[in-house]
Amino acid sequence: MNATNTSDKTMPEIAERLRSIRIERGYSQRKIADVLNIADKSYKNYELGLRDLPLKTAVKFCDHFSLDLEWLVFGVPSKVVANLPSLVGDIAATIYEHSMTSTSKIDGEQFGKYCQYVLANVLDKGSVPRDEASLFLRTIERG
Repeated sequence: MNATNTSDKTMPEIAERLRSIRIERGYSQRKIADVLNIADKSYKNYELGLRDLPLKTAVKFCDHFSLDLEWLVFGVPSKVVANLPSLVGDIAATIYEHSMTSTSKIDGEQFGKYCQYVLANVLDKGSVPRDEASLFLRTIERG
C-alpha cells in the first residue's frame, strides 16, 4: 500500500479525533489555531480532512492536550495498558482528593463508576489519567 492510500484512509479519522478532542475540551477552532500557532483556515482544513496534518502540528496538539500521538494518528490506544495499576492509582487518587475537598460527597459505588469511566477514556484517548479525571470531575460539577 502506498502512502497516498494510507493518507486517504487515515485523514478523515485524524480529522474526527481532532474535532472530538476540541469539542470535548471546549475549544473553538480559532483558539486551537492560536494554541498551535497556525492560521484558522489551516486548522479548519485539518479538522475537515481537506489537508494532511503536519507532524509538527500533530505533536503540538498532542502535547497541549496530553494525548498520545499514536492515538491521534492511528486511533491506537496508547501503550499505557502495561502501566494499568499506575493509571488506576492516579485516577483513584485524583477522584479521592477531589471528593475530600468537594461539598458533594460520592459513595463507593459512584467512586467505582467514576474510576471506570475515566479509565475507559484514558485508554481510548491515550490521555493523562489525572488530567482526564480532573476534566471529568469539572464536567460533573457543572452538570
